[in-house]
Amino acid sequence: MQQNLTIAQIRVIATLAATRRVNMTARELAITQPSVSKHLATLESRYGHRLFDRQGQFFVPTELCERLLPRLRTLLALADELGAELDGLRGLREGRLRVGYSTHQFVMHVLGAFMDSFRGIKIEARCMASFDLLDKLRAGNLDAAFVTMPGAEADLHMLELRREELVLMTGPDHPLAGKDSISLRDLSAWPLIQREVTSGTRRTLEANAVREGAALNTVLDLGSWESMRDAVAAGIGVGVVMAGEICEDRKMRSIRIQTGRGKVLTVGHYLVCVSEARDLATIKALFDLTERVAVSTTLP
Repeated sequence: MQQNLTIAQIRVIATLAATRRVNMTARELAITQPSVSKHLATLESRYGHRLFDRQGQFFVPTELCERLLPRLRTLLALADELGAELDGLRGLREGRLRVGYSTHQFVMHVLGAFMDSFRGIKIEARCMASFDLLDKLRAGNLDAAFVTMPGAEADLHMLELRREELVLMTGPDHPLAGKDSISLRDLSAWPLIQREVTSGTRRTLEANAVREGAALNTVLDLGSWESMRDAVAAGIGVGVVMAGEICEDRKMRSIRIQTGRGKVLTVGHYLVCVSEARDLATIKALFDLTERVAVSTTLP
């Protein structure tokens, strides 16, 4: 009779996919290197498929392995939850939640409310561009992320928190500061400061510019909203941000960006996790609380 897949084997596969080295996997799991190799060989032999390609000392996940990893990681998280609950440690009284966010203005009140509600859960929060966060989420390095995206993606469980206009940000003395709106084509005439290429705001802007045939003049890439704001204030150029990022900043001016047909540009801000993890206790609690406390923005 064929044996079932074990939690120990799943841990080896998930850890090896993260470390890509047998010795590092053995060290992290506190087992021997031969044990790691045996677990892997047993699985590949049993199912007749390679899970890793060997490249010297490195083990690179195959396409099959990459496809299985989100579910394997979810099974491990469920096993950890069950074990903790059986030991009387869970009930959201203890645990860890790794969260990423791209826009601090939309997130800090949510994280604060979660920490007040679940004081035993340790939060690890990281700020970076939206599509960098999505890469980390899919690789299992984050449990959930607050990201800016054009729309839904099939492998993610998503909660839309707000819908935002993309606006041009200028200083109060800039020649454009008195305008109500600007077209994408007219924007091409001005030096543009943008977030890195993995920014959700930037990807949305540039996709619309391509459709409009507008050649944007990006002169500076920056890694944070604060640095972009400072660069705009210094007169280096103009920036494109979400309206909610500067709504209370009296030193900045916002100008509506329109397509050739007079349509305003919008983007969604979401809380996301991989679909397989949506029912894990801590992640479900984060989604439930976020839905209650997040402020939705309705566009005119």
